[in-house]
Amino acid sequence: MGLGDRLFEPPAVDANKVEARLVRLAPRLRRLLQRAGDALAVNDAGTAQQALGQALAIAPRQPDTLRLYGLLLAQVGNYHAALANFEAALQGIPDDAVIFWQYARTCEDAGKLDVALDVRRRAIEKVPHSPLAWEDLGEHLLAYTDAKAAIAPLERAVQLAPQFAPGLLKLGNAYLACGRVPDGDRLIRQAIEADPTFVPAWIALVDTKTLQLTAAEMDRMRALLADASPLLPGERIALQFAFAAACEREGSYDEAWQRLLKANSLRKRELPPWDIERFRSQERQADEVFSRLSPRAVDPQLGREVVFIVGLPRSGTTLVEQILAAHPEVEGAGELAAMPKVLTEESTRRQQRYPEWVPDASAQDWQRMGERYLELTMGFRSRRPRSTDKLP
Repeated sequence: MGLGDRLFEPPAVDANKVEARLVRLAPRLRRLLQRAGDALAVNDAGTAQQALGQALAIAPRQPDTLRLYGLLLAQVGNYHAALANFEAALQGIPDDAVIFWQYARTCEDAGKLDVALDVRRRAIEKVPHSPLAWEDLGEHLLAYTDAKAAIAPLERAVQLAPQFAPGLLKLGNAYLACGRVPDGDRLIRQAIEADPTFVPAWIALVDTKTLQLTAAEMDRMRALLADASPLLPGERIALQFAFAAACEREGSYDEAWQRLLKANSLRKRELPPWDIERFRSQERQADEVFSRLSPRAVDPQLGREVVFIVGLPRSGTTLVEQILAAHPEVEGAGELAAMPKVLTEESTRRQQRYPEWVPDASAQDWQRMGERYLELTMGFRSRRPRSTDKLP
């Protein structure tokens, strides 16, 4: 389990429901599903396929077998069949929040954001007391519509699971996105108190530049980074980088430098050797694709309500956005996930990787993709006519 897994794990009340169901299965089927789940967690599609093939032969309609097979199909890119498996799983257990959650995330991966939102709303109807269902809906609204719309479902999730650190953090991030800094500060710190080893909350505390870390909090991070602490390698590296930034902010430059050296040393051990030939191939492809002019969208005014801010990391793009957002007609939206989603949808539709399909895209294609981007980001222009996007 890594940093992202901690952030997106389900609350205990929802996870325990699945565990209780698996315990009641025949021992051989349970072992096969456990093997398949472990394999999927490390992207070992071959082992997962073998285990699930045997599980399907034993119990072809068992919901967790269908759920895991849906995850496998999504992992290999067969999204149509994956979604069908999730629907079949829900026929067996129509009130399981974990199935709804994985179903919706697979819809997102397939570029079907409208279907993902519908699945999440269905989850609320079927499992109204599930913190996972409410949290998942709130995350969707935060990412694709409006941060204010995300507040109510995320607050409901925290009411249902008040000690679940990921839920507290997500609500805190939503508060910050709405400009409610004291509330965001409070929730992030509540997440840390609920789980002092929850690294994403510590990183959020450091990244929120308006928050002042206390001496006690700095000491707690130092203790968490000690060799005897229970952090996983990925968590330790991420926290080392965050703590280096915190040290720099308080003027402890020597310690910041040593933390950065340590973090980079650990990170280099995780990375595969740099493939220079692959890099050169990608560079040649990008140069070839983008050296030719692509057709413009049919409507030359399409997208005039969006301001893209492009720059290298740490080059001042956040400051530029803050200056623009001080204008009464501009909403600072941050780094949005909409552009990658649009490109992923198009890649899925064409069954080609980006940017391989760029030379074949027509003016109508760019018009359609532009309209899709505007649809995904329209919530950020509900109060003001223009919005920014720092991600591109």
